[in-house]
This record gives sequence, C-alpha cells and structure tokens, in this order.
Amino acid sequence: MHIRIATLAALALLAVVPARAATTTIKAILDAPASFADQSVTVVGTVDALTLGFKGETFYEIRDAGLPIAVVGYGTALAPGTQVQVTGTVRVRPPDEEFTFPPVIQESAHQVQ
Repeated sequence: MHIRIATLAALALLAVVPARAATTTIKAILDAPASFADQSVTVVGTVDALTLGFKGETFYEIRDAGLPIAVVGYGTALAPGTQVQVTGTVRVRPPDEEFTFPPVIQESAHQVQ
C-alpha cells in the first residue's frame, strides 16, 4: 500500500512540474531552413543589440555560438544581453531573383533565463 501511494504521489508531481522543451540550435535552423519551415522549435540565445518594440509587438535578434536569428514576438522589448529561451514557428520566405531571405522565428512564448 505504501509503495502504491508513493507511486501515485510521484506521478502527481510529474504532472505538475513543467517539462523542458527540447532545444534546436540556431545553427541547425540556419543550415537547413527549409527543413524547419512551419515547424515549432525552441531555441536558446542572447538578445542582440537590435531590439524594437511597438504597440505590443517586438522584433529582436538572438545569437548562439555567434550566429543570429530574428524573432518576431509580442510584449515588451527584451533588453540586449538578456539570456532567453524562445519557442515559436520557423517562417521561411522563398527567395526571389535577387535575395535569399533568412529564416525568422514567430514567437509563441519566451522565457528569460
């Protein structure tokens, strides 16, 4: 009986503690953007100097291992130098005859670390 109660308590605790999302590297997205297009990812990086906020929408760049990726999100603009975990959908615009567009993450959530 004691083992059963302990097992149920452990399962209840696991249900309450949020699971950490598996992360994808920025390098992996930049190396093969088409394979991540319209996929949900979680990346970790440092907010770069470029950060804009206007009417509840934000645009910022995060870097990991020296590689940048742009993030479009909501809320208050994050301060440069902030460590952040971003979850969102990778958006890829097809290239035109003059320019290949870099991938962008459309943020669904972020967590300052």
